[in-house]
Amino acid sequence: MKNEKLHQARIDRRWSAKEAAQRIGVSYATYARWEQGTQTPYDTSLMDACKVFDLPPESLGFGQEASNNTGAGLLTSQYTSSDSLIPLSQTSNRELLEEMVDRNFPQGVMYSLLSSNIKTMNFRDEWQYIVNNLVAETKTGLRAMVFDIELTRWWNSIAGQVYMMTNMELLKRRVPVKRIFILGSFDARIRMNALLNAYVHHKIGIEVKVCTVIGFQNSIPFTPDMFSVHDNLFVTLYYFSPAKPLTNLLLEDKHIAEFGSFYDELFRDDRLCTDIESVLAHTNCGESFWASTKMQLDLLQRLDKVESIVELARNQQV
Repeated sequence: MKNEKLHQARIDRRWSAKEAAQRIGVSYATYARWEQGTQTPYDTSLMDACKVFDLPPESLGFGQEASNNTGAGLLTSQYTSSDSLIPLSQTSNRELLEEMVDRNFPQGVMYSLLSSNIKTMNFRDEWQYIVNNLVAETKTGLRAMVFDIELTRWWNSIAGQVYMMTNMELLKRRVPVKRIFILGSFDARIRMNALLNAYVHHKIGIEVKVCTVIGFQNSIPFTPDMFSVHDNLFVTLYYFSPAKPLTNLLLEDKHIAEFGSFYDELFRDDRLCTDIESVLAHTNCGESFWASTKMQLDLLQRLDKVESIVELARNQQV
């Protein structure tokens, strides 16, 4: 339902929606969602809006709903205390992410993806046979983002091990390899498996960051289980469905630039991404975690000496 109060407050001041967004310090797309009633601002942005309009939240159409969004119903009291400092929270991190998405995908990525040049391949039957050749040909950099779904089984499959072998070859050639692990699951086992993989990748020389924004996949306009940017030639979206895993290749320069810029900005942002060593320093990792880490690193050392997929397959059978 349209937020009539916010809309009227803007009209009364003879501001365009773009001007209102600029005054508040949010993107036009975010402000438009507020007026359309499809999104409620988080605490810090609502405080900024109240100051810009010189009105309390209720007069802008953000009453109990906004209080529920930020928790504890503190918005009105925060507004009346203009000198209060609002700590960066998960809700403001979520909004930072949404702003980042709006900046890097300005035209509405879902619509443009539907009308663009996309090649869809079956992950098992088609993509696995060519991905490692494409990764091996990477010259300027490989950037990948991994969500913390149950990928441990895939990393330990022949396909996953071959993929890691090609990554290690890139590192030997001094080609930068970056990986962001997204921790969004409330399942402790899945989160620990993701941290284990992140740490192992870090130890072999991959640049690793960890993002812990709650609801990450719901904040971005695509929901792959993993995506990668290969040089600046194409983007790969992975969907690891147990029934039919798929890979979508985005081949248009526009989408390659959008995904690449989004990835790079997120990787650099210390408010949203943390290095794996810092994350583990604040995580209670038991003995089994470190034992599994050693096992994975030992495996990668053995893989580094394997010269062919045939040899790898034979080793699996032993």
